[in-house]
Amino acid sequence: MKVLILRDFRAYRTFIILQLCIMILYASLNIVFGSTEGIIGFLAIYIPSFACVILFVGDKELISLYASLPVLRRDLVFGKYVSTYLISSVMLFLVVAITWLLSGFYYGAEMDLTLLLSLKGISFLILPITLIVSICYPFLFKYGISLGVKLLIGVFVLSYGIGMIIFEEVVGKWLNVDRRGIFVAFMALFNKGEEVLGVGCLYGIIAVSLALLLSISVFLSQKWMETKDLD
Repeated sequence: MKVLILRDFRAYRTFIILQLCIMILYASLNIVFGSTEGIIGFLAIYIPSFACVILFVGDKELISLYASLPVLRRDLVFGKYVSTYLISSVMLFLVVAITWLLSGFYYGAEMDLTLLLSLKGISFLILPITLIVSICYPFLFKYGISLGVKLLIGVFVLSYGIGMIIFEEVVGKWLNVDRRGIFVAFMALFNKGEEVLGVGCLYGIIAVSLALLLSISVFLSQKWMETKDLD
């Protein structure tokens, strides 16, 4: 499995570097135009999630490759999940680094850094990549690249719309959030959840739910890949 993970990093290192550059450029342009609100939300949710799933979609010879390798199909599936999270972690680390750099110049960024390094901030970083990977990967393994691209675009657009409309507008106004951005709205929602359920209960529910969702996703991916005709 280690060989498979290293293969992903080698095969897509140029793409990973390009995505990292895009993240830095996006943050820089926001600073130039005087708007740091929304940087964390965009970088933490859409760039890493979109890029990591693209690593799968970009593997145009995936099926024939799988058929030619002398390894178990379930290991191939599990390895793709692991490499996705490792690559995503690199990008999410950059999100934290960018926020840390901005914290020396912007008060809002300093507040965001404190939140980002808290339990609620870590939950926010883990949530989008887990949801998108858990939804997309089983269908990618079962139906292949063609449907996978359409599904990916659909999930991306839907998540963006829900994030912008529900969390930034509805939740933000409901909780009287005084700043714009999906990240700030999520932090306010987590604060409300902590008040109602308690810290341990809230994040316990989140952790169990995401772990269950991911486990089901991996199970379905492995099951569908085991029965897939690769000829």
